Amino acid sequence: MKSFFQRLFASLFGHTEEQSPSASVENVPTVAVEKQPDAVGSALPAIGARRPLISSHGEIVGFEFRIGEDIQRRMSRRDDARAKGAFVQGVLSCACMVTQGGRLGLARLPANYVIYATGMEAIAGTFVGVDASNDVQADPTQLLAMTKALQHLRTLGVKVGWDASLNVPLIPDFVMLCQGGQSMPALLEAMKSCSPMRQCLPALITDIATFEDLELALQGGVHYVCGALPTHGSLTDTKETVPVSPEVERIGHLLNQLITAADNKVIVANIKSDVGLSYRLLQRINTAGFAHLDTGVSIEQAVLMLGRSELYRWLSLLLFNFAGKRKVSSSLQEVALWRSRFLELLAKDNDEEAPAHLFTLGLASMMGPILKISITDVLSILHLHANARQALLERSGPWHI
Repeated sequence: MKSFFQRLFASLFGHTEEQSPSASVENVPTVAVEKQPDAVGSALPAIGARRPLISSHGEIVGFEFRIGEDIQRRMSRRDDARAKGAFVQGVLSCACMVTQGGRLGLARLPANYVIYATGMEAIAGTFVGVDASNDVQADPTQLLAMTKALQHLRTLGVKVGWDASLNVPLIPDFVMLCQGGQSMPALLEAMKSCSPMRQCLPALITDIATFEDLELALQGGVHYVCGALPTHGSLTDTKETVPVSPEVERIGHLLNQLITAADNKVIVANIKSDVGLSYRLLQRINTAGFAHLDTGVSIEQAVLMLGRSELYRWLSLLLFNFAGKRKVSSSLQEVALWRSRFLELLAKDNDEEAPAHLFTLGLASMMGPILKISITDVLSILHLHANARQALLERSGPWHI
C-alpha cells in the first residue's frame, strides 16, 4: 500500500515505475519538463530539486537546482541527447527564474551535460556549477566541447564555476567544492592549499553533510554553502545537545494542554503567568489580520479568537525564538517554515483530515538541529500525532516518505 506521501507525489507530480520521491523535503521537484515525443518513451519525471544557498552572513540568498541522481542513472543507460538537453534546460530555467526574482540561482550540472546548455539566451546573472565527470576528464574531445560550452555561457552573462579536480583550461568565476564524504575541517584546509588565484575567487561548498559542517564552513570564510539539510540519525546532527530551556518547557506544557483538551481557563491562567508570552500573544492579536478589532483585547479574548488549532501553531512557531544567537538560525527557521507549509499544502490538496498535523511534523523535523535539543525532547515538547512520531523515530508509517 502506498504511503501518504507517495499518494501525494503521485497526484501532484505524476509517477512512473522507476521514479520514487526523494526522502528530503528540500529535494521536492518544483519544475516539470513536458514530454517530448521524440525524446523519451514516457513522460519525463519532474526535475528541479531546490536547495537553499546560504551566504557568509547566514542568510538565504538563493537556491541550487540540480538534475536528480536517479535521472542521471537512467540517462547513463541510453544515449539520448534530446532528453538530456530537456533536463538541462529545465534546471537552467529554474535557476534563471530565481535570478530574475532577485536572488542567486545556481544550476548544477554534471560535466558531461554542460554541452546541452544551449538554446537559452536570457540567463544573464545565473550561476552554473559543474560537477566532475570521469568520462569527460579522460576524453580530450569531451573536455574541449565542455570548455567551449562554458565559454558560450559566459558570453550570455552566466557565472561559471567547477571543482578543482576538473582540468578546465579557463579561470572560473567562482570555486565550487562538494563535501561528499570529506570532513569539513579537511576540506577547509585543502582550500588553503589552492593556488593564490583560486583563493581570491568566491568559494561555494555544496552537498554539506550536517548542520555543524554548515556552520564550520561559514566560520571558515566560505562565501556560500548549500546542502539538503538532512535530519537523519539523531535528527540533531550535532555532537552535543543542550538542556531544554525553561521558556521552551513552559510552551511545551501549554501545547500538551491544548492536545489534551484542557479547559480554556487553565490555558489562559498559564499564559497569564508568563508576562513575556502574554505580551507576544497580544502582539499577535494586534497584527493586520485582527486590525478590525478594538484595542484592549484581553488574554481570554485572544485565546478564543485564535482558536485552539491556530494557538497550537503559533506556540509551535514561537519555539524557534529560543534558537540562540547562531549565524544560520534565521536561515534554518526559514527552511523549517517552507518545509512545514509545503507538507500542509500537500495534505490539503490530498483532502487529508488534519493538515495541521503535517505542518507540525515539518517543524519537528527541523526543531532538533535549530534548538540543539534531542529528538526525545522534541517529541516531548510538541506532543506529536502518532503517525508523525512513527515517521520521525522509526522511519516508517503512513507519513514517512
